[in-house]
Amino acid sequence: MILNMSGGAKELAVKVVGGTVQPTGVAGMLWCNTATVIPSWAFAVSAPSSPATGALWIQTDASSANIVNLLKRNAANVNVLRVKQWNGTIWVPLAAYYHNGTSWTQVSATFNPQTDLPFTGTMEYIDDGNGHWRIKYKASGTLTVAQGAAIDIFLVGAGGGGNYGGGGGGLTTNVTNYTLGSGTYSIVIGAGGSGCVTPYTTAGSNGGQTTAFGYSANGGNGAPANSIYGGNGGSAGGKLNSGGTPGENGASNGASTVNATGQGTTTKEFGVSTATAYGPGGGGGENDNSADGGTGGATGGGHGARRYAYAATAGAANSGGGGGGGCAGVNGAAGGSGIVIIRDHRTT
Repeated sequence: MILNMSGGAKELAVKVVGGTVQPTGVAGMLWCNTATVIPSWAFAVSAPSSPATGALWIQTDASSANIVNLLKRNAANVNVLRVKQWNGTIWVPLAAYYHNGTSWTQVSATFNPQTDLPFTGTMEYIDDGNGHWRIKYKASGTLTVAQGAAIDIFLVGAGGGGNYGGGGGGLTTNVTNYTLGSGTYSIVIGAGGSGCVTPYTTAGSNGGQTTAFGYSANGGNGAPANSIYGGNGGSAGGKLNSGGTPGENGASNGASTVNATGQGTTTKEFGVSTATAYGPGGGGGENDNSADGGTGGATGGGHGARRYAYAATAGAANSGGGGGGGCAGVNGAAGGSGIVIIRDHRTT
């Protein structure tokens, strides 16, 4: 708070009002666009303790360009950083406006995921329209939350590496209606497991675990040693077979038909039937040079190798896809890295 005192004490001139329709402005009025009754309000750097539902916190600092004149005759000014209302669980930013006697000036905005969620790693913001949004976190980093919000979380572990069989896809975790409070959060994206270095006799390694917000999703298993079968995971890896065996993908809800086990529930983003599947299995390798290796599961599973013709391919980055299986003299491929996706909380 910046005080520019001149003369003796002056009476407060600010008037705080709520409502969803902008009122006729008068000098010193602070209007907050809210349908919730405002029982109390306070100008403070730190959040008030034990607030009642509907209470306003007019957050102040020393550098904001939004100046609210609290006293008559320009005797005291306050820098307003944000205006927030307690909803019973978290402080929710409001659109708020101050009238200087001539016009309205906006001094606070509602939650903006593009500006209120800075992240040190690689990320992708997606506008889903109608006020809905998603953010994909593709590399490990630190998330700093300036303003809280209710979100849904989707985590995908990394894919396992291939051996003769394809690596298992990363497992998935869904969390709904998580209260994201202000502060810092570490996001760790699992790294894909490496493919076998000695075909058949060594296993592909397991994919790394993805963690965020206190939740985790395990990586898929590497294809086992001394075996023609794929690794277990979110979706199953394919086995070494004549013509190769495709890895499973999320469209089949992780159910296994290839002698490895999927997680048994959908691997689609946020469990939405029309969304992208994650954690696909890698395709199995092929020892017969007259047939192709197995196709990886849709949306990122690596393809199996074909003897004397082509190498196995890795699972796609940020898909949680299992690595493709190798064959005699051809190594299995690495799994794909995991991902964390958040969105505004929704019921569908």
